Amino acid sequence: MDAPMTNPTDANQETNPIPAIDVKQRLSLIPLWATIVSYIVGFLWTTCMVAKYDWMPDHGMITLFTVIFFFWAEMAMKSIPRVGKESWFWMACAIAIAIGMDIPHGTYVDGKDDIWPVSPMLDGWNYLALHGIAIYWILCRSGRLIDKKTGSMFILDVLTGTVIAPLRGIPNRIRRIVYGFKAPKSSALNLRNVTLTLVSILLTLPVLAIVIHLLGKADNTFGNLIGSILASFEFDTETLIRFIYGVFVSGFVFSLMSSCVVWENPVFSGEKIRNALESFRILPIASSAIIYGIFISVYLLFFGVQGSHLIGAFLAEIPGDLTAAEYARSGFFELCIVTTINFGLIAANSILSKVQMRKNGVLRTMTMMLLIENILLAITAASKLILYIERFGFTTNRLLSFWAVLVLTCGCILSIIAIYDNKSHFSKWIWFSAATFVPLCYF
Repeated sequence: MDAPMTNPTDANQETNPIPAIDVKQRLSLIPLWATIVSYIVGFLWTTCMVAKYDWMPDHGMITLFTVIFFFWAEMAMKSIPRVGKESWFWMACAIAIAIGMDIPHGTYVDGKDDIWPVSPMLDGWNYLALHGIAIYWILCRSGRLIDKKTGSMFILDVLTGTVIAPLRGIPNRIRRIVYGFKAPKSSALNLRNVTLTLVSILLTLPVLAIVIHLLGKADNTFGNLIGSILASFEFDTETLIRFIYGVFVSGFVFSLMSSCVVWENPVFSGEKIRNALESFRILPIASSAIIYGIFISVYLLFFGVQGSHLIGAFLAEIPGDLTAAEYARSGFFELCIVTTINFGLIAANSILSKVQMRKNGVLRTMTMMLLIENILLAITAASKLILYIERFGFTTNRLLSFWAVLVLTCGCILSIIAIYDNKSHFSKWIWFSAATFVPLCYF
């Protein structure tokens, strides 16, 4: 991530020109208005993404909120220069998913007789993808990905965005509001004192309510006055609950963004992780070759047993007395799991082998053989799924299953290309996965 910012002339200043100042001063790089608006953004999330009202149009609210969110986040992080153009890709994916969720797909009536629009993939995968991409976009936009872009540290980047950064930035919104427009050093306010003051006031309110109640009992005129004042306020419990919920949601996002602004050093160092992994190279080449050989042989035996039925589902050839449903469903998920296990086997061998795979011809050849067999396994699974879809139509699970097979196959192909040209194509695999997921939100 970023190098320590202790020297104004550091070479990394071009990618992260935030000077070497304390956390309080770096927080002032976030506009105060963006901090205040974060509460509104959280409330809008509960309105556009969760709640439903008669005055709201049936469609378009999710897209509207998504656009508002990206505009707000861009303005809040404007002090951090954009690193590369990848963040535009993730923004486009998120907006495209939101549009797909807003396209009319019919309506249904819930238990309260409210009419709701039917979203594609109603079981929530689109919502999960939209929120996940938004979180990842913040890291990408701020240049806080471990490799400055999507790479082999993708899982650690996701962990940073969903857990580490939000937890580290929890106090930042309060700090930013406390110091306001003043420079931190010139502000007489102290975060601890402000927090204690707010807590003490909250604890005093019940005592105040008891005193007012007793005074009302002691004097009817005073009691009637207080009663009329309270009667003029309509207490909307639902709105209050949604606002509180929105505070937590916006707090999560603001904590993530503020962490990206105030960080001087990366949470994880890609270089240190890669150097540490070198110490795990303990497996002799012979051991790697034998393990590869065993798995390759098992898969060759499997293909031999399958014979003409290997991709027979493409031709609607159903072996034995099986029905189309039985044949299509039998073994699909098992084949997908085996394909995933093979990826884990290759990754483990790449880490544990004493010699890097690209430096040994035997390991390179056997890895490519295993990947080719992986493609055949994915094709076998796809043939079963296509038969099932042709006979019984599309559903969310079948559509997602086909997408998963497509992603696994693409991973195999890109891995073979990586072995051939000795370059990492992991980022392309992630981009392909996201880009191919977007169209699913329009079915």
